[in-house]
Amino acid sequence: MNRVQHFYSLLIAAYALFIRATGQFGNKPSLAPFFPHIYLQNDLYDNLKVHARTIGISISELIRRTLERDIQKDPTADATAFFERLKPLKSFNNIDAQDHVQAIRSKSRVLKKGDAQ
Repeated sequence: MNRVQHFYSLLIAAYALFIRATGQFGNKPSLAPFFPHIYLQNDLYDNLKVHARTIGISISELIRRTLERDIQKDPTADATAFFERLKPLKSFNNIDAQDHVQAIRSKSRVLKKGDAQ
């Protein structure tokens, strides 16, 4: 596994523990802190230590902040932002997208007259 896969496996495990601790599946939320046991590969743990030390917080705080930020992300907003940043290839700069699609559809052997366009 590479570092990104290790990081995301950590996030998934921690998220599952967060759900369990907050009782989002019908259990009452825990009033006491929840102390999960998370097993990390040595290189991932070393990277977490270095990153936490760099920004001046504990590893626990780094994991909490990362999870909170990741949980609050809106996947729809991320996808919308992604597509808004896309720019057409230079070869398509002067082409109207709707006209281009209609031209392709008009030559289609699959779409027949009267099909939804």
